[in-house]
Amino acid sequence: MRIILALASMLICALASAEPLPKPWYQTNLELYESGVLITDDAQKNKFGYLKSKNEISQHASKGNILQNVSPPQEWLGRRIRLTALINTKTLYGSANIFMSIDHGDGYKTSDIQPLNKTTENSDWEKFSIVLDMPQSRSAEILFGISLHGKGEIYFDDFKFEEVGYDIETTGETKERSKKGYPANLNFEGNQI
Repeated sequence: MRIILALASMLICALASAEPLPKPWYQTNLELYESGVLITDDAQKNKFGYLKSKNEISQHASKGNILQNVSPPQEWLGRRIRLTALINTKTLYGSANIFMSIDHGDGYKTSDIQPLNKTTENSDWEKFSIVLDMPQSRSAEILFGISLHGKGEIYFDDFKFEEVGYDIETTGETKERSKKGYPANLNFEGNQI
């Protein structure tokens, strides 16, 4: 069964046309990675996103991201939120992950990074989840997406946010961010400036 799904995934990718990423998605490192939306040529015309390295890249040379940076809706503030996505890796020679971070706007940041399958063969579609607590602050910002380190291809679909109960454990941790201010410790001896 697993072989059939892998072959079906390869066939879908071979029989697909591509279009640009829809807003507000954006990509980093355009020189070494490409991304977009694949549309299958079957009767259903299914769409899913992709991020893949270009031929010029070595196995672990760089990193490409597909991501969004958004403000949370009012109803999420002070709630526990789960991000889920369906992800399929293909010929992954580096590493890859799904990530979400929340900048609280008060000097704290909550984040989690979930590694994807580390395989050099095609994988099946797999559901990944990240659960984080949203702060009460209206100045909070969410950054989420997919990273590919090195060479490979990632396909993704059905990103979804939902509120969950506090009986579901969080997957990330909260840390104090370094305070923004004037440049400091420029001579590495503990002096301010």
